[in-house]
Amino acid sequence: MRRLLTLLTLTVTVSAFAQGPYRSSITYESYEGLVMAGYQGWFNTPGDGAGRNWHHYEKGRRFEPGWCTIDLWPEVDEYPQLYETAFRFEDGSPASVPSPYDKSTVDVHFRWMQEYGLDGVFLQRFIAEIANPSGKKHFDKVMDSAMECANKYDRAVAVMYDLSGMPANGPDILLKDIDAIAETHHLFDHQANPSYLYQNGKPLVTVWGVGFNDNRKYGFDECEKIIDGLKARGFSVMIGVPTHWRTLTKDTLPDKRLHGLIRKCDIVMPWFVGRYNEWTYDNYKTLIRKDMAWADEEAISYAPLCFPGFSWANMHRVGRPGVQIPRNGGSFFQKQLDYCLDSGAKMLYIAMFDEIDEGTAIFKIARKVPVAAPGSTFVPLEDGVPSDRYLTLAGEAAARLKGKRTFVPASAVRPASYAGNTPRFKALLYYSDAVEEAHQQFAQQSIEFFHKLTYGEGWILDVSKTLEGDLSGYDVIIMPNVAPSSPRERKLFEEYMENGGGWLGFHGAGYNDLSTGWDWFRDFLGGVRFLCNTWPPQPGLVDIETHDHDVTKNLPDAYVAPATEFYQWQPDPRSNPSVKVLASLSPKNFPMGLKDVVFGGDFPVVWTNTDYRMIYINMGHGDECFSDATQNLLFVNALRWVVSCSPKGNPFER
Repeated sequence: MRRLLTLLTLTVTVSAFAQGPYRSSITYESYEGLVMAGYQGWFNTPGDGAGRNWHHYEKGRRFEPGWCTIDLWPEVDEYPQLYETAFRFEDGSPASVPSPYDKSTVDVHFRWMQEYGLDGVFLQRFIAEIANPSGKKHFDKVMDSAMECANKYDRAVAVMYDLSGMPANGPDILLKDIDAIAETHHLFDHQANPSYLYQNGKPLVTVWGVGFNDNRKYGFDECEKIIDGLKARGFSVMIGVPTHWRTLTKDTLPDKRLHGLIRKCDIVMPWFVGRYNEWTYDNYKTLIRKDMAWADEEAISYAPLCFPGFSWANMHRVGRPGVQIPRNGGSFFQKQLDYCLDSGAKMLYIAMFDEIDEGTAIFKIARKVPVAAPGSTFVPLEDGVPSDRYLTLAGEAAARLKGKRTFVPASAVRPASYAGNTPRFKALLYYSDAVEEAHQQFAQQSIEFFHKLTYGEGWILDVSKTLEGDLSGYDVIIMPNVAPSSPRERKLFEEYMENGGGWLGFHGAGYNDLSTGWDWFRDFLGGVRFLCNTWPPQPGLVDIETHDHDVTKNLPDAYVAPATEFYQWQPDPRSNPSVKVLASLSPKNFPMGLKDVVFGGDFPVVWTNTDYRMIYINMGHGDECFSDATQNLLFVNALRWVVSCSPKGNPFER
């Protein structure tokens, strides 16, 4: 298992001699370099020992068809302890759920964090809940389990207080509670509890819900008492604030006292959930950059938030559609992660690990959900999306934040066959730097992208600007930006393909018009020539036309391709009976373009000519094409399929 334990020096130090009730191989000295998620841990079931009956699953104290608050259903295969519900699947079998009151449930969650590379979680403690004995009993039990499991699996953990619904004596409840936690779990003895997260040399506590203008019963006086009390006790503080905290507008109270409270804290974390979707996120990029600049000027750390989607129909919108902010197969989540990391974020907060009420959970969720009823219509995992997609994306972001280029979760390769010391296959990437800049950019990124996939020497990638010699030793030739132009290279490529060779071509590699003068290549591509293109490059909604092909079987029904230039062909590739179109530009995009405007028509963007072992992919213009997780999966699928059809046999079955 490739474990993500080589972290930034500033973030963690090895603690081989940790003393006390906990044993972790990592001491978490700083939030910097980490990707952390919020952990609700607030669900209960009858029989779990908490005595709370159904809690946070239920509506009106009932958890049965027509009565619930959750929109997502957890994928339950790995939980050792489950509790049967009144819900049934289509085949009549009962549906069950876990309870985090069981230590075994928390253990599964922290094991996933380790396997996928998520650094850890903030344990939510709701003041309104711990103010009563049953709530405190529950959250204390969850915290006990989490502290033990965090150290067991070398994950970071910290306390987060949610002030929502806080009573008048809330500050006193909170400060008394943290005193007890600090003593029980050795928060001020880092050797005794290495997994507890520190910041600026002090144990970190988060205070969430400061400055919101949604008519909360508490105000800045109560918040200041809490922050001052925590600081006086020797804690560092992260403050959770509304989206528009910096400008004191929209969701934020127009009171500069908020800025004064932020300046008392070590980290500021804005709440973005529900504020945007994949198409409106660009409107918030400037806000995030200015937030970062403000925090930097004030010498305060900034933790931008990313979330995978949002849905709370069963809680608040009964009878209305269940997805308010679609996940789009992970592309929405990936877009946020990419932007924050590319903008220089030093830490990330993910909302949330296990929140299925509001549909923001990144843990494993189910595609098979119970039978729907008014008030209990569940949102299934999208077709073609693995249940661990969002854990994988979070782990990859954590790896990138630490300067690593890739991260392979343990579960993704267990169990697996391995080719041993013999590479499974050999590929040649043929490209040119004598083309327009945008096509050069894509070629350079292609070299990096495919080279990363050779990790562990599972296969060999050669890179060349020329075609020469015997090409038969290559299982596939990848052409990211150009096809051969000299007679000698064209002849070599024709012979290679006619003798069972494999080809994966992108964008400019397929370009041909009347001046190209290569009839064989036109027929090879499906009998088509370039007709026109959209301009300038822009994102486009791509429809996946079939899930019956290995290239697209695990993709969502549609996704937003990053900015590129889309080609239209004449005649339409679809008119060739040997061509199978796998994806096309959605009609919803039109009219498309600002200079070269296209008002409609058929735009196939991924297809195969079944007379050959080949895939053509239209995307490949500029430096954004590898910025989307779904599209990257498409590229990998295409490579794998072309190679798997080799006349030498499928190398992945060896």
